[in-house]
Amino acid sequence: MGRKVTFSLNPNSIGKAIEDVGVYREHLEAKRHLLMDVIVARGVQIAKEELEELVYSLPGEQYRTRDLINSLQGKYYPETGTGVIWTDNPYAIFVEFGTGVVGGGEPHPEAGEHGWQYGDKGWVYYNDRVDRHLFTFGYRSRPFMYNTVKRLEAEVPKIVKEVFG
Repeated sequence: MGRKVTFSLNPNSIGKAIEDVGVYREHLEAKRHLLMDVIVARGVQIAKEELEELVYSLPGEQYRTRDLINSLQGKYYPETGTGVIWTDNPYAIFVEFGTGVVGGGEPHPEAGEHGWQYGDKGWVYYNDRVDRHLFTFGYRSRPFMYNTVKRLEAEVPKIVKEVFG
Protein backbone atom coordinates (compact mmCIF):
# COMPACT_ATOMS: atom_id res chain seq x y z
CA MET A 1 0.00 0.00 0.00
CA GLY A 2 2.95 2.33 0.63
CA ARG A 3 4.83 4.07 -2.08
CA LYS A 4 8.49 4.98 -2.12
CA VAL A 5 9.51 8.44 -3.29
CA THR A 6 13.20 8.90 -3.98
CA PHE A 7 15.04 12.08 -4.83
CA SER A 8 18.45 13.65 -4.75
CA LEU A 9 19.41 16.96 -3.28
CA ASN A 10 18.86 19.20 -6.24
CA PRO A 11 15.93 21.51 -7.06
CA ASN A 12 14.60 19.44 -9.98
CA SER A 13 14.64 16.17 -8.04
CA ILE A 14 13.06 17.71 -4.95
CA GLY A 15 10.38 19.39 -7.10
CA LYS A 16 9.59 16.06 -8.77
CA ALA A 17 9.38 14.33 -5.35
CA ILE A 18 6.94 16.98 -4.11
CA GLU A 19 4.85 16.50 -7.26
CA ASP A 20 4.88 12.69 -6.78
CA VAL A 21 3.75 13.06 -3.17
CA GLY A 22 0.88 15.32 -4.30
CA VAL A 23 -0.23 12.79 -6.92
CA TYR A 24 -0.05 9.98 -4.37
CA ARG A 25 -2.08 12.04 -1.88
CA GLU A 26 -4.80 12.53 -4.52
CA HIS A 27 -4.73 8.80 -5.26
CA LEU A 28 -5.18 7.98 -1.56
CA GLU A 29 -8.02 10.49 -1.23
CA ALA A 30 -9.83 8.92 -4.19
CA LYS A 31 -9.34 5.46 -2.68
CA ARG A 32 -10.68 6.68 0.67
CA HIS A 33 -13.86 7.94 -1.01
CA LEU A 34 -14.21 4.68 -2.93
CA LEU A 35 -13.71 2.72 0.29
CA MET A 36 -16.51 4.59 2.02
CA ASP A 37 -18.84 4.15 -0.96
CA VAL A 38 -18.16 0.39 -0.93
CA ILE A 39 -18.65 0.12 2.85
CA VAL A 40 -21.97 1.99 2.73
CA ALA A 41 -23.25 -0.08 -0.21
CA ARG A 42 -22.24 -3.30 1.56
CA GLY A 43 -23.95 -2.08 4.74
CA VAL A 44 -27.24 -1.54 2.92
CA GLN A 45 -26.91 -4.99 1.37
CA ILE A 46 -26.26 -6.59 4.77
CA ALA A 47 -29.22 -4.76 6.36
CA LYS A 48 -31.48 -6.14 3.63
CA GLU A 49 -30.07 -9.64 4.18
CA GLU A 50 -30.71 -9.32 7.91
CA LEU A 51 -34.31 -8.25 7.34
CA GLU A 52 -34.82 -11.17 4.97
CA GLU A 53 -33.51 -13.57 7.61
CA LEU A 54 -35.14 -12.03 10.70
CA VAL A 55 -38.50 -10.97 9.26
CA TYR A 56 -39.44 -11.85 5.72
CA SER A 57 -38.31 -15.48 5.54
CA LEU A 58 -40.05 -16.63 8.72
CA PRO A 59 -43.26 -18.69 8.50
CA GLY A 60 -46.32 -16.48 8.71
CA GLU A 61 -44.37 -13.37 7.71
CA GLN A 62 -44.85 -13.67 3.96
CA TYR A 63 -47.80 -11.27 4.07
CA ARG A 64 -45.52 -8.38 5.01
CA THR A 65 -45.45 -5.48 2.56
CA ARG A 66 -41.65 -5.27 2.30
CA ASP A 67 -41.96 -1.51 2.92
CA LEU A 68 -39.19 -1.65 5.51
CA ILE A 69 -36.66 -3.49 3.36
CA ASN A 70 -37.45 -1.24 0.40
CA SER A 71 -36.93 1.89 2.51
CA LEU A 72 -33.28 1.14 3.36
CA GLN A 73 -30.85 3.69 1.95
CA GLY A 74 -27.21 4.58 2.26
CA LYS A 75 -25.01 7.50 1.34
CA TYR A 76 -21.43 8.62 1.79
CA TYR A 77 -20.89 12.33 2.48
CA PRO A 78 -17.34 13.19 1.31
CA GLU A 79 -17.40 16.65 2.86
CA THR A 80 -17.64 15.12 6.36
CA GLY A 81 -16.12 11.70 5.63
CA THR A 82 -19.28 10.09 7.01
CA GLY A 83 -21.23 7.14 5.68
CA VAL A 84 -24.85 6.68 6.76
CA ILE A 85 -27.30 3.81 6.38
CA TRP A 86 -30.89 4.65 7.27
CA THR A 87 -34.58 4.07 6.81
CA ASP A 88 -37.37 6.59 7.05
CA ASN A 89 -39.87 3.84 7.79
CA PRO A 90 -41.80 4.86 10.93
CA TYR A 91 -42.00 1.35 12.41
CA ALA A 92 -38.37 0.34 11.80
CA ILE A 93 -37.40 1.16 15.38
CA PHE A 94 -40.12 -1.18 16.71
CA VAL A 95 -38.81 -3.98 14.49
CA GLU A 96 -35.24 -3.30 15.64
CA PHE A 97 -35.94 -3.11 19.38
CA GLY A 98 -39.17 -5.08 19.77
CA THR A 99 -42.14 -4.04 21.87
CA GLY A 100 -44.16 -4.92 24.93
CA VAL A 101 -43.99 -8.00 27.13
CA VAL A 102 -42.68 -10.17 24.30
CA GLY A 103 -39.94 -7.70 23.39
CA GLY A 104 -38.93 -7.44 27.03
CA GLY A 105 -38.55 -11.21 27.14
CA GLU A 106 -36.18 -11.11 24.17
CA PRO A 107 -34.74 -7.59 24.36
CA HIS A 108 -32.45 -5.90 21.89
CA PRO A 109 -28.74 -6.31 22.82
CA GLU A 110 -28.39 -2.54 23.30
CA ALA A 111 -31.90 -1.61 24.49
CA GLY A 112 -30.65 -0.13 27.76
CA GLU A 113 -27.90 1.88 26.11
CA HIS A 114 -30.50 3.55 23.89
CA GLY A 115 -33.06 4.09 26.66
CA TRP A 116 -35.52 1.64 25.10
CA GLN A 117 -38.20 0.46 27.51
CA TYR A 118 -40.59 -2.46 27.19
CA GLY A 119 -44.16 -2.42 28.48
CA ASP A 120 -45.59 -4.97 30.85
CA LYS A 121 -49.13 -5.13 29.43
CA GLY A 122 -50.72 -5.88 26.10
CA TRP A 123 -52.67 -3.39 24.04
CA VAL A 124 -55.24 -3.13 21.27
CA TYR A 125 -54.39 -1.61 17.93
CA TYR A 126 -56.16 -1.18 14.62
CA ASN A 127 -54.80 -3.23 11.72
CA ASP A 128 -55.90 -1.71 8.42
CA ARG A 129 -54.88 -4.81 6.45
CA VAL A 130 -57.50 -6.93 8.17
CA ASP A 131 -59.77 -3.94 8.90
CA ARG A 132 -60.25 -4.66 12.59
CA HIS A 133 -58.80 -4.15 16.04
CA LEU A 134 -56.30 -6.72 17.31
CA PHE A 135 -54.74 -7.41 20.69
CA THR A 136 -51.00 -7.89 21.12
CA PHE A 137 -48.46 -8.45 23.88
CA GLY A 138 -45.83 -6.95 21.56
CA TYR A 139 -43.17 -8.45 19.37
CA ARG A 140 -39.64 -9.70 19.83
CA SER A 141 -36.61 -7.67 18.81
CA ARG A 142 -35.35 -8.29 15.29
CA PRO A 143 -32.09 -6.32 15.47
CA PHE A 144 -31.36 -5.99 11.78
CA MET A 145 -29.30 -2.79 12.12
CA TYR A 146 -27.38 -4.06 15.17
CA ASN A 147 -26.51 -7.22 13.24
CA THR A 148 -25.56 -5.10 10.23
CA VAL A 149 -23.04 -3.13 12.29
CA LYS A 150 -21.49 -6.31 13.73
CA ARG A 151 -21.20 -7.99 10.32
CA LEU A 152 -19.88 -4.84 8.65
CA GLU A 153 -17.24 -4.35 11.35
CA ALA A 154 -16.01 -7.88 10.66
CA GLU A 155 -15.92 -7.29 6.89
CA VAL A 156 -14.21 -3.88 6.84
CA PRO A 157 -10.63 -5.24 6.92
CA LYS A 158 -11.36 -7.39 3.87
CA ILE A 159 -13.03 -4.47 2.06
CA VAL A 160 -10.02 -2.23 2.83
CA LYS A 161 -7.68 -4.84 1.32
CA GLU A 162 -9.85 -5.12 -1.79
CA VAL A 163 -10.06 -1.36 -2.34
CA PHE A 164 -6.44 -0.54 -1.53
CA GLY A 165 -4.99 -3.86 -2.73
